Amino acid sequence: MCAGVVPAVIGMAPSGAVFYGVYDLLKARHLAALTSELNLSSDSMQQQSHQQQQHVELPVLYSLLYGALAGAAAETFLYPLEVIRRKMQLQSMAAGAAVAAAAAPTMLRQHGLKAASGALLPTGAGAGSFGAAGVPGTAAGRIAAACSAIVRADGVAGFYAGLLPNMLQVLPSAALSYGTYDTVKHMLGAV
Repeated sequence: MCAGVVPAVIGMAPSGAVFYGVYDLLKARHLAALTSELNLSSDSMQQQSHQQQQHVELPVLYSLLYGALAGAAAETFLYPLEVIRRKMQLQSMAAGAAVAAAAAPTMLRQHGLKAASGALLPTGAGAGSFGAAGVPGTAAGRIAAACSAIVRADGVAGFYAGLLPNMLQVLPSAALSYGTYDTVKHMLGAV
């Protein structure tokens, strides 16, 4: 089963929009500031005309920084969807364990094994609040059940549980992604 696919798909477009939007905003503001500095520091109209013809490039260090900030913004904005996706996957696994636990005695008898005081059965296996099949049937029902479980367990802060360790992965990845992109784009444009 593909538990958690709906929140993952829902998050794709907004993630890209936030990621690229924040990066482009930061880059545009920086380049505008660089351009205005060049225009203010020029002494004559000829120098100003020559500098305007030159294309101002964002320094690589700033590209890395703005990429990391864009990644942090996108991750912070969309992290709750990631938590919901994980919770849905755990609920699906728990539902599968409940079904397996219900079938275990029959399977054990068929194979001539004895469940030594229930040691082979998963702990806490049961349908719980998700109905006989384990999880509500519709995607909206599964999402609502996941959200409800998160709020019950940890409150609204539960939607951001684990954000900091995740940022340790996202920040370097996003920074390197944009640093490489801008560097290669500049190299190809110069050829």
